[in-house]
Amino acid sequence: MQVHALALALMSRRPTVHDAETPLPVPHAVAYKLFAESAYHWLPLRMTAPRPYRYPRGHVGHARLEREVDGVALVFTVWYSYDPRARLIRWSTDTADLTIAGDARFEPISPKTCRLHYRCSVDLPALDEALALELTHDGGATRVVRDFHDRVIAALRA
Repeated sequence: MQVHALALALMSRRPTVHDAETPLPVPHAVAYKLFAESAYHWLPLRMTAPRPYRYPRGHVGHARLEREVDGVALVFTVWYSYDPRARLIRWSTDTADLTIAGDARFEPISPKTCRLHYRCSVDLPALDEALALELTHDGGATRVVRDFHDRVIAALRA
């Protein structure tokens, strides 16, 4: 009976889509580079990435992300791709059991400012209560763009 209920839940699940945008006080090339250097930080779930793989330019190629949920380790790999001309960063997982996919796009507003457009969909088969609250009450994409905005301001002050 429990297997049947799980199968029905998996068949009927829908990803949660999060999107947000914010203006940034730096050129789009600068914002793109800052995001790419620590891309695994900018997901709507708080995870740890002990040793992300980096491309020679310093961009994250993939990161094995980890988090403990109710005593069980949630572990998955997120893969990143980059389009420097379009200032677009995409990411996705490589498993059907857990899907996180999205993109960040940096559009110029002026020579010294840009806008971050952020979108991420999350599809976890057994989304526990703590993760669900984090995605909804903690703001998901809103938290990510706020945290990234703060990172950009800190970089300007450094």
